[in-house]
Amino acid sequence: MKNQSNELDLAVLFTSIYRFFHKNIKLLLGFLLLGVALGFLYNSISKPYYESSAYATSALSYFETEEVDYRSKKIVLDQQAMVDIINDLSQLVKNNEFDVVARKTNLSEEVAKSIRFVEAEELFYVDGDNIQQKRDKFKVTLQVYDNIIIPQIQKGIEYYINQNTYIQKHYQLYLDQSSQLIDRIAQEIDDLKEVRAHVGRKSSGDYSEIKLSSQFAQTDNQIINLYIKQQQITKYTLLLKPIEFFGDLAMPEKPVDRLSMRLGIMSSLFFLMAIFISLVKYFNSRISKEK
Repeated sequence: MKNQSNELDLAVLFTSIYRFFHKNIKLLLGFLLLGVALGFLYNSISKPYYESSAYATSALSYFETEEVDYRSKKIVLDQQAMVDIINDLSQLVKNNEFDVVARKTNLSEEVAKSIRFVEAEELFYVDGDNIQQKRDKFKVTLQVYDNIIIPQIQKGIEYYINQNTYIQKHYQLYLDQSSQLIDRIAQEIDDLKEVRAHVGRKSSGDYSEIKLSSQFAQTDNQIINLYIKQQQITKYTLLLKPIEFFGDLAMPEKPVDRLSMRLGIMSSLFFLMAIFISLVKYFNSRISKEK
């Protein structure tokens, strides 16, 4: 009996819903079509824009801390600071402060006004232990009203980063210290070669020094180790930059198509409005009957 009662309740509910929509079908369809028409109208008068994105990396965090992962022995490149700095520029665009944007990026104000949106996004991945980790790169998304200016804006972003006094101070300090360390390692290599030559080895000093113990014999080539360290520092000074794009921002030929989204939003909004109006009419009629 209870199951039959539930089935009857559901039948009554669906019947009421059907009657409601059937009774107000003209109003609902009218508002739905109005929403579609306004969606087309809004799309036709909206200024078209182009969207492009690219991946980039920054060694700013390494310039600040010289942090190295203790397990992998790789340098740590945290992108959070660079993402925040670029998003400061994004905030200026949102506030329509295009004169400031033009000055900071070394672009003309006309080009700056063509920027609709710019944003940097930090990227993550899930490691083997199911823990979210930061990637050593970030994503830059750009929206503009003129696709021709995309390369100019990319150069402008690089200029904005490279002219930042805080970044330049740490970058220059890193270069100076690396150069001094490379020179000191080179001098140490020369000194070791000279010492070994005086000891009387047949080689000029590129063979290993043998250290013996009761348990094992360990080969430790000091010159080769120093040379490897020297090459590593040289590689870092050449590759690590305040900002480095993995590739140029693409220049799309077609603007972003937002018609489907705009039609969906406008039609859904007006359809809900029609339902609300129909409900108001329904409850008003019931109140009138009860009186």
